[in-house]
Amino acid sequence: MTVTWYRGTTQLYTNTYTVDSSTFFADANVTAYNKIVVTFTNMTRASRFLKIYSISDGTTREFYNEEILDVDIIESNDITCSELPISEATITLMPISTIGVIFQRTLPMTIYRKKNGAYQLFGKYYISSYSTDNKKLKYKIVLSDVLSLLENQTYLGGIINAKPSVVLGELLSGYEFTYSGNDSQNLNGYLPIMNKREALRQICQAIGCLVIASETDKIKIVPRTKFYIGTLRKKNVYSYSVTQDSITTDMEYKYSYLTTTNSNTQVLFSDTISGTTTIYFSSPVYNLSITGGTIVESNINYATITGSGAVSLSGKVYEKAERVYTKSNPYAISTDLKKTLTINSTLWYSYSTYDSLSMIPFINEKVNFKTNYYYYSTDAYIMQERGYTYSDLNLGTSATLHPKNISFSLKQPSLIVNVDFDEI
Repeated sequence: MTVTWYRGTTQLYTNTYTVDSSTFFADANVTAYNKIVVTFTNMTRASRFLKIYSISDGTTREFYNEEILDVDIIESNDITCSELPISEATITLMPISTIGVIFQRTLPMTIYRKKNGAYQLFGKYYISSYSTDNKKLKYKIVLSDVLSLLENQTYLGGIINAKPSVVLGELLSGYEFTYSGNDSQNLNGYLPIMNKREALRQICQAIGCLVIASETDKIKIVPRTKFYIGTLRKKNVYSYSVTQDSITTDMEYKYSYLTTTNSNTQVLFSDTISGTTTIYFSSPVYNLSITGGTIVESNINYATITGSGAVSLSGKVYEKAERVYTKSNPYAISTDLKKTLTINSTLWYSYSTYDSLSMIPFINEKVNFKTNYYYYSTDAYIMQERGYTYSDLNLGTSATLHPKNISFSLKQPSLIVNVDFDEI
């Protein structure tokens, strides 16, 4: 069997292997390739057909307790969906094997924890950076969850008029995700050009959902109403801090939408081109027309055109209007300073957008805990969705807390890290 690695049409490396088992690994240290050609020159027995059940590119390295020097995991979320925080992990490894490892950016790493004698998934992360001490063969790897990948991908936006599951499916194409929110009506509005992480945030804020990307190997989108109230006990906490802020007295949802009252056609682009060009509009447009070329694809935010020579692209610019919906905090009193949480959106979901104002807690406290991982349970959602009664922490009067952000510092040796060396 001969295997050849290419970058485009350039051959990087080739080698011939003698296949001596039904499962065979062709070992080679090749980077920055995008094509592999495998050639089988002969069979071990005459008149036999070649049967291949699967071909995997790369290998998996597993690191166990004695190789893991330190693990720090910080998980965070914002139940108001004002942002989609990226959960991070830092792992320090000293592999027993003397074979070097190349930790490439965006390479997936899966972290497991040991509980009741079995390894359980603790999260899937992607490499942001790493450093190494070659003398000691020690690696420090910085990881981020899947939302960091969405941050670096462009979403072209456009008019939105479909059920949330359809909109999310188009946005998250190529990613494994689950959606358990309401899907009975269409999500309406529009989105400008932005990165996919921000688009996901705005969609979830409109449909009243949270995004969970930690302690899972997929993106989970769940209803914001799904809170779990539990008790955080002293034995699970070795430090904590609570910050008090002014109570939120009011909330308002500002919905910006497009109208077609402007009937004036404008020249949006006029120039000489050769081949294919993409034009991005500063404001949403409609009724596009072109002379001297062809519109290949377009939406309200952009147009890809082809032509050879003078080309003129015309269209009408949408005008914008706004509706404002408000809700007051029923627990606010006259002596509270007025503090309004404003949500600006270009999306409207009639099932939950207005009702979602009542789903968002009137947050006035932020708490940070440092806890050991034994507190986590596998039968309930993690901290992003949980509120806590913290009377056990001797903070005074028992209260229910819906935290905006919770940070964790984990240092547990009973972890394995599966490193998937897939070249994409």
